[in-house]
Amino acid sequence: MTTREQATNGAGSEADQATGLMKNGDQSRKDIPTPIAEFLTPKRWIRVGCWNMRTLYQTGKLAQVVSELNRYNLTLMGVTEARWTGSGKQKVSSGEVIIWSGRTDNDHREGVAVIISKSKANTVLQWNPVNERLLYIRMNSKYAKLSVVVGYAPIDDAEEEDKDAFYAALQSVLEDIPQHDVLMMLGDFNAKVGYGRTENQIDHIISNGRWRHSLQDVRVMRHADIGSNHSLLVAKVTMKLRKAKTGGIKNQRYNVVKLKDPKVKEEFRLTLRNRFSILEDEAALTIEGFNRVMKETGEEVLGFRKSKKTKRISEETWSGIEERRQIKKKLLDTKSL
Repeated sequence: MTTREQATNGAGSEADQATGLMKNGDQSRKDIPTPIAEFLTPKRWIRVGCWNMRTLYQTGKLAQVVSELNRYNLTLMGVTEARWTGSGKQKVSSGEVIIWSGRTDNDHREGVAVIISKSKANTVLQWNPVNERLLYIRMNSKYAKLSVVVGYAPIDDAEEEDKDAFYAALQSVLEDIPQHDVLMMLGDFNAKVGYGRTENQIDHIISNGRWRHSLQDVRVMRHADIGSNHSLLVAKVTMKLRKAKTGGIKNQRYNVVKLKDPKVKEEFRLTLRNRFSILEDEAALTIEGFNRVMKETGEEVLGFRKSKKTKRISEETWSGIEERRQIKKKLLDTKSL
């Protein structure tokens, strides 16, 4: 049995313990070691990438890919056309973890995978090998979890049934992702854009609209090389948090100008004295009680000041604008004669 097969079939493998993985339906959350690291944080950037490898089913190919992952300082890389069969996880000798999903008929075609850096290997909460074209992984973060979907779409010339099956499975995966998660889709989606004369847009890194500002600076690394005719796509990612809304409560001021009126001043004094006398009969006066009495009396007797909207343009300025308009009209009328 090979190392990869041991990681696939072993229930208590080293890769399981390193990442705290939960495969859908196989284990309860109580059996899984709690991840101790956070994948996304508001103050630090990370780099994620995606790459169509053409194949990982070659001797030494995984080592080459891990070398490029570290050379470009990537935290996570989505891999398409891995061509590994079955599904599982493997911890490489340098500490990185690879999780993959491939065909079940031992045919080395298609296949998708995710490679996670050593520093973030223990951030994985769960993973789901959907099929040979889709893989779902959920990562731990403090403010919002990160859901990663790696996809390898059929080409445009593929059978309609195959394309429909892929997008139906993708839709099902997306519907099951919690709405508050940061969603990131990586992979080769074989898209064509334009009308009439179309162009290919193959490899993508996509984020959901709510967290779109977390995905920035997407670049193609043309010097990265693992013997593929596709280029490495890299993006900088951070967690962009929104400022908490205060509910729109405005700082209102009491209309103290009314106190210049002797009648209002006397009414305010009597109302305030009556409220304090009732309060003293019930219990000892506290700062909370004092503030409440002042607030209630101010609202009842004085009311709030109405904000005056200052005009941005004075009447004199508007008069000048109108004069200018009339002069321009006369000039145009003269030219038309």
